[in-house]
Amino acid sequence: GVSFNTTEGSVYSGGDWDGLLVKLDGDGDVVKARYFGGEGFDAFGGVDASGDALALTGRSDSSSGINHGNHILLDSPGDASSTFITRMNSELEIVWATYHDDYSGGSAFAVQIDSSEMVWIAGKTNKDQNFEFNSGTEYGGGVDGMLARFLPDGELVSCGYLPAGSLNDQISGLALHGPHLFTAGTTFSPEITVSEDAWQTDFAGQSDGILMRFALPVGVEEWSVSAVSPVYPNPAVDQLTIPVAALSEVTEIQLVDLTGRALVHHAPVPLEPSVLHIASLSPGVYALRAFNAAGQALWTQRWVKE
Repeated sequence: GVSFNTTEGSVYSGGDWDGLLVKLDGDGDVVKARYFGGEGFDAFGGVDASGDALALTGRSDSSSGINHGNHILLDSPGDASSTFITRMNSELEIVWATYHDDYSGGSAFAVQIDSSEMVWIAGKTNKDQNFEFNSGTEYGGGVDGMLARFLPDGELVSCGYLPAGSLNDQISGLALHGPHLFTAGTTFSPEITVSEDAWQTDFAGQSDGILMRFALPVGVEEWSVSAVSPVYPNPAVDQLTIPVAALSEVTEIQLVDLTGRALVHHAPVPLEPSVLHIASLSPGVYALRAFNAAGQALWTQRWVKE
């Protein structure tokens, strides 16, 4: 019976359910709202906001009406439900959206945007699946927890099974705090490895709650930039030069992208400036990290590739 002021072009898609996102003002009045879904059952499981960015995730049974943008992981879900993720702006306009998997019964319940504007989602999967970007974890059996990370433009960076016991497990809560990511969920698996100093170390009943803490991958935005002689030019197009003054005790230079992945490893020549050829890199924000022979980070310098 509520007459929603939906965004232009946003209409009910039909089927059983559509996801509904509502923006309220400080008085609780509806400012804007929109539907999201296709011809089947669609429901949001979690939403997070950071600045002008919104990230939403949930489950969908619809064979169409979800995908939008450049990084489409799958054209349609599998036999039953599939996890989806979408990024919107503050006007509730879709920036990108995609199905995340093709198994039966998958769903996501939580989503977070980190300080590098990467999007994390958490939920469950009940099928052994060869994720394109797997975190190194393996499917355990039954229903497993699922944790995935996406770049700001929707490209999948990593996905893994967490927790991954022999029975049923899922993640229902997700939080970011400083350099750590926390997940909370439920496990029916008695063999999950826990910390030795955990308050409860033994499986106690039919199902237990489970809380996990992870160290976040260090992204460019979290790195502190030391006051050293800067690389030049910055921005750069074809090459970067690191002056001799910045190379004292340096035995390795890493060129790193926004996700924290080292793309280039360079060993400086003593008493000579180092030149890195970068023409093949895509435009964007990167960093150089300098290490000594003991593996200690000496300095970090952010720079822009044009």
